[in-house]
Amino acid sequence: MKIKQILKFIFCISIVLIIFGSKSVVAFDTDKEKRIAEQTLQTLFVGEPLWLNTKATPENTKFLSLLTESEQAKGNIILIHGTGLGPDTPFVIGPLRELLSDQGYTTLALQMPVLSDGKVFNDYISEYPEAGRRISAAINYFKNNNKGKVTLLAHSLGSSMMMDWIDNNQLDNINSIISLGFGTNINHSKLTTGKLNTPLLDILGENDFENVITTAKVRKQHVLQTDNKSMQITIEGLDHFYTDNEETVVKIITDWLEN
Repeated sequence: MKIKQILKFIFCISIVLIIFGSKSVVAFDTDKEKRIAEQTLQTLFVGEPLWLNTKATPENTKFLSLLTESEQAKGNIILIHGTGLGPDTPFVIGPLRELLSDQGYTTLALQMPVLSDGKVFNDYISEYPEAGRRISAAINYFKNNNKGKVTLLAHSLGSSMMMDWIDNNQLDNINSIISLGFGTNINHSKLTTGKLNTPLLDILGENDFENVITTAKVRKQHVLQTDNKSMQITIEGLDHFYTDNEETVVKIITDWLEN
């Protein structure tokens, strides 16, 4: 079995445990984040590390992000990974940050809060405020450096973290929103009450996780109410990770952004 397939299997198991596990009180695992950062930097060939600070965490605690700039300057995209991963994970976010840069977009992939092994979905809900602070720090980076507005792009649990941030913040510096494999905790206030009017692209695979597929119809109704440009796209034959078909996802994203 290939290494990527093994990692994918382990990640699938962790997703199941997170969705169906029980609630407990936790804090994000700084030691685990440090290990992810070390491993990421050891194998980083494209892009540059950018350490951001939320100002809400201890002074010696910063989080890693990966900045991949493009001279074409078509726009800026903040990338938010799924459960327990890192900013250069081989699942979706790592490939997308490079491919989107190749297409003219500056990307900033964030390290989101990760928990110790064995934690569950409700545990991650307690980390949404920290996730939100990291998203705000990334947006402020582009704002403070006069780099213009941004698109938020999130995968899996990252989509729930992103939507929670949207519920609690103004979207003055956000051009558009993209969710990939969004199916857990979809009942966010701005999305479901018609208060979100920013263009939203909702992508899922035909063979996505069951919760992503079963909530797609209801989610689409809310998505279409946000903006005339908003849409939901199901990609035939692909699963939650779009394995070896990231170029297809990027084409869908860039066509949507540029039309």
